[in-house]
Amino acid sequence: MSYDVIVGMNVLMQGETVINEHGIVIREKFQRIEEVDSLSVLPIDVTPNEIELNIGPDVPNILKIRRLNKVVVKDRFPLLLIEDILGRLKGSRVSSTIDLKNAFFHVDVNEDSRTYTSFVTHEGQYQYLKVSIELCNSPAVFQRYIDTIFRPLIKDGIVLPYLDDIIILSSSFEEGIERVERVLSIASEYGLEINFDKSHFLKKRIEFLGHVIEDGKIFPSTLKTKAVLNFPEPANLKQIHSFLGLTGYFRKFIPKYSTIARPISDLLKKDRKFKLGEEERISFNQLKLMLVEKPVLRIYNPNYETELHSDASLEGYGAILMQKSPDDKNFHPTYYMSKKTTDAAKKYSSYELEALAVIEAVKKFRVYLLGIPFKIVTDCSALEKTMQKKRLGYSRCTLGFIAGKI
Repeated sequence: MSYDVIVGMNVLMQGETVINEHGIVIREKFQRIEEVDSLSVLPIDVTPNEIELNIGPDVPNILKIRRLNKVVVKDRFPLLLIEDILGRLKGSRVSSTIDLKNAFFHVDVNEDSRTYTSFVTHEGQYQYLKVSIELCNSPAVFQRYIDTIFRPLIKDGIVLPYLDDIIILSSSFEEGIERVERVLSIASEYGLEINFDKSHFLKKRIEFLGHVIEDGKIFPSTLKTKAVLNFPEPANLKQIHSFLGLTGYFRKFIPKYSTIARPISDLLKKDRKFKLGEEERISFNQLKLMLVEKPVLRIYNPNYETELHSDASLEGYGAILMQKSPDDKNFHPTYYMSKKTTDAAKKYSSYELEALAVIEAVKKFRVYLLGIPFKIVTDCSALEKTMQKKRLGYSRCTLGFIAGKI
């Protein structure tokens, strides 16, 4: 008995079942005969365009995806940090964003590995022919695949791919048109499918990964801030985790985020009984308000004059990375950083806390500060005098930045 079935997202397969005289299925196999909506891709010689699951020989053929992910050898191909991507937008005045359709489905599952992706439905047993989003290695494999396709344009600073989202950078409309044509030509060559409904071309204002970028400035996405504003008052620890995850994604926009969020985050301690009191409600509403007020950051530029402002208290410490704009000659924030003080740090003197704030700030912003002159601004006069000493004594907060270790 043979029949056609559609599996997953638009994959058409031919199935064949062999039944013995007692009505028992003794063999059942499936073979892909075509794919709807042209999901296949052209081969790439320099990079594998399929995923191979490297697992031990003793693993049974039929596993749930979660169990499969526990035994698969992890692919450690790095994904770009969102901050790194945003930092590379500093010279772009006109940008385009492309969204790829059915992203992971551009990559085939290795034929020998397909049996490990087997799953059962009420109509029979199937296996993935294309990479599934549930596989733990899917993001790394797909990012390597896209990076290889656009490697020349990435090297030239024309495109910035992040999984299925691609930014095309340009300084003018004319340059933008030429670069969009190049990207679309390469996408066509390798069979990449584009979701034009979610793509935007030649815009001065773009939205990317929850951020709005316009004229060298970064804002939280309106959609994300609405989600924060409409978030209900937490009634359990799961909702606390969700709220902190949502607001924590934009903590770089909020000065002293850790200190403000401390009453809520302390509810997650093991020995703490869940109770949303007045202090927790004030913290909850203040975080909402600070994001709804549309905070603005400037895109970091290594050529601008840079200052690092730090401050500390018993509850927490933080810093602001600021740069002087050549337009208005004023300093503007490019990044906020904050941390809660640990129980051990609460025993430090005020001088040691201020020193800790500076050290942690330099560590946090190390990639921005290396190789450029910058000024540290602090309200701790004792710390300033320590910098002028010829010989420094040891303390719990040794100033690593003075010794050049940071």
